[in-house]
Amino acid sequence: MAEMGYQSGLTTARRPRSILAVTIAFAAATLLIADLDRPREGLIQVGQQRMQELRDRMAAPGQVW
Repeated sequence: MAEMGYQSGLTTARRPRSILAVTIAFAAATLLIADLDRPREGLIQVGQQRMQELRDRMAAPGQVW
């Protein structure tokens, strides 16, 4: 993002569509990461049942994987 802004400042040609597209993609990726970081809140909600089952299977003595 900084490099695109710097390049845009050095040249006289403007590319508002490409800058807008990259800005939206960057913002969407950042919001997706922030939303996935909180599995019980936000737009994407992920249950913890599978992780609890995995923990229980790993803690079981003598179980072969």
